[in-house]
Amino acid sequence: MTTRPTRARRQKPLTIERLESTLDKLAAIIDKHGDVYIPIYERLERELDAMKAERDTKNRISERIARNRSAANQAPAARS
Repeated sequence: MTTRPTRARRQKPLTIERLESTLDKLAAIIDKHGDVYIPIYERLERELDAMKAERDTKNRISERIARNRSAANQAPAARS
């Protein structure tokens, strides 16, 4: 007997691109079916904003690390 994978294992990872696409689809649904889905739209927007903020923070961290490494490589060698 084989077991089917659970839903969690079959789901694609949540990405900024997937959220953007989902918001596009949900906007069309709201336009066609009414405002009942606005709370879901708002929730997804908050998730998207949080993911973008985290991505931006990670980018700033990477840039800082690169600057620090570059500065360390350019510093004169310490004398003994």
